[in-house]
Amino acid sequence: MSHTSDPTRWLALPWLLFAAGTRCRDYDEYQSLLADYQGLKTRLFRVLESYGGPAQSTRSFLERTTRNPVAGALLKTFAYRLISPGLMRPIRQFANRWLKSVPPRDPTKIFLSGEGYMRVAQAEDIFRMLLANMGFRRFQLDFTPAWSYVEFLLDYEIYVARDVIERQKTLREANGKGLPIAQERRALIQRAELLRFVLRQIVARPLYAAARLPLPMSTAGVLETARELVPTLRPLDELVTYVGEALSELRSGTHVLLNVAPNGCLVAEMGEILTPCLYQADGKGKHRIQHLFSTDGDVNEELLTLALLKTLGPDRYYGHSQMPGS
Repeated sequence: MSHTSDPTRWLALPWLLFAAGTRCRDYDEYQSLLADYQGLKTRLFRVLESYGGPAQSTRSFLERTTRNPVAGALLKTFAYRLISPGLMRPIRQFANRWLKSVPPRDPTKIFLSGEGYMRVAQAEDIFRMLLANMGFRRFQLDFTPAWSYVEFLLDYEIYVARDVIERQKTLREANGKGLPIAQERRALIQRAELLRFVLRQIVARPLYAAARLPLPMSTAGVLETARELVPTLRPLDELVTYVGEALSELRSGTHVLLNVAPNGCLVAEMGEILTPCLYQADGKGKHRIQHLFSTDGDVNEELLTLALLKTLGPDRYYGHSQMPGS
């Protein structure tokens, strides 16, 4: 199944695999984990694909609630089973089996950022390379999940609507005329904020709680952090989310931040230009940003290895054997 058509990538599953995989003691235990993980995905596929949507009577009722965005969003969340015991129960059972062991002590913290599609598509390949090169119980890999891009689109709508309102206020004060403030913009902000709440707190939080994982940083928080280097938040695209993620992660103790993107991606290359500014804003100088740009969809293992060598040093990097079978 392709990366784009795999619905489990919108859940907490890749992050759950990474958290469980780095806790394995050896290669045999890791193979057992992979078999159990594939069974989890198969079970979730069945849950997602066996549901054809609410009955016609329920859909008719939902159509009548569209005038009330609060009630409509909440009712649709449950009617379309975005919250379902059939999803959360197997995730919770898997997490209870594989996350019961003590996590690695003082791991090398690695974070995937960059272009939205590429970082999700290459995440599992990068994880396997890290296991092959560093071994088990030596690192921690985190990344921004695919659903965070939906949250960013909602924050984008909020930002644009607020900008329009502020511009209209300025024109009204300058002209001394009663230029009306667009009430539809205020309503749009209210709807977007509600949908953002539903997405994070009602849909995502229970799934992450079932997976025993922390909820990713909100994109609103990421954008606020990005203002330190991009005060106008323009262009309001993946550049500012990358800047906000990178600065937040460097300050929180991430050792290696990977900027994953297709080669020639203008946004990613602009992010590369801002690397000295990110180091300066972080102020610690103990971390590394590595840009992994790809022309054919493959991960550049040479650059990944170089980043690890420069971060860990030869003694720490070569002090552990590779994963058997790599």
